[in-house]
Amino acid sequence: MASRKNPFLSSFYATFVKELKEASMGSLNYLLIVVLSNVAMALSTFIALFYVGVATNWRVSVPNPLYQIVGLLPLAYSSGILFNLSEAFIGERVNHTLELILSSPCSRAGFVLGKAVASVLLETVRAMMAMAIAATILLLTGLLPPLSLNVNVPSLILSIVLSVLSLYGVGLILAAFGLARREFAYVHSIINTGIFFLSGYMYPVDALPKLIQEILYIFPFAHAMESIRDSIILGATPIQLLPHYTVMVAYTASIPLGLVAFNHIEQRAKTTGKIYEV
Repeated sequence: MASRKNPFLSSFYATFVKELKEASMGSLNYLLIVVLSNVAMALSTFIALFYVGVATNWRVSVPNPLYQIVGLLPLAYSSGILFNLSEAFIGERVNHTLELILSSPCSRAGFVLGKAVASVLLETVRAMMAMAIAATILLLTGLLPPLSLNVNVPSLILSIVLSVLSLYGVGLILAAFGLARREFAYVHSIINTGIFFLSGYMYPVDALPKLIQEILYIFPFAHAMESIRDSIILGATPIQLLPHYTVMVAYTASIPLGLVAFNHIEQRAKTTGKIYEV
């Protein structure tokens, strides 16, 4: 009943349910492709690093394959939120429904947040499935030692929440740019391609050269990767992860900037009936 009276809750609930229904009605083949592609990425990365270790007579250390497996979760957030959030809005535009939504009396914040939360939930499910399959394969082949996790639950929850918020703000700005100008419509795809290298997925960031560490730590991707990994594998406490949390909290400032951009698009949709300037 509250969701019917409150425009924000009503818009959030309607959008959230719509996104989940569309995902559940999607092809099972698509789900398998997404999950298995993540599994293949984790396994191929470990095999490539293993080969580098052999080729260099182990002068180059190979990280525990658990780092690649656990890294699938923050990697899914980094690429999934930035990519799927933009794709969701572009899909609404292609279906000619976005102008109607932005010019209707519904809550834009509820609409945007509903899409974001649904995207995070779907990415979590897909990543967890991929992690389970990859771990099973490596355990059966003897490449992964018996799992010894020291999960710090408060740290993990805080890491996921801050990772999602920091990435959500960046994704919201990219989505707004993609909707405002045609030439920016697919710029998120270019950025999404670089996330694999900017997140420290292949190696723990601390194992990389100092200059590369400084570059990676400018972006929230590496902090999301390191905080989630350390909270699951090492059992790091929130105090130990505070440097990562500080940067991610700073990136949450991009959320109001993204909402301001959407307000601009909303006003254009209301006055002209169009989203693009041209």
